[in-house]
Amino acid sequence: MDTQTLVREGVRLAASSGDAKAEEKRGKASFDPAGRYYLESYQVKIEDGQAIAKAETKIEAVFWRELPPFTYQFEARAPVIQ
Repeated sequence: MDTQTLVREGVRLAASSGDAKAEEKRGKASFDPAGRYYLESYQVKIEDGQAIAKAETKIEAVFWRELPPFTYQFEARAPVIQ
């Protein structure tokens, strides 16, 4: 699963269920580190009637190992469905 998919699916599920903690736990468990990238952080919260999901992924350089890992961040928001 890639970072954008994780965040988009997470915000959708949190918005429909209203349970940010359960979605955060499910999302962390579902992210499969593939070789040279891994999930650094994943947060889901509900505030002001919106579900907000944020993730940060670290990506290691493949051909130039002396470089520090690249960081990719993605955030999505969706209105909570009552």
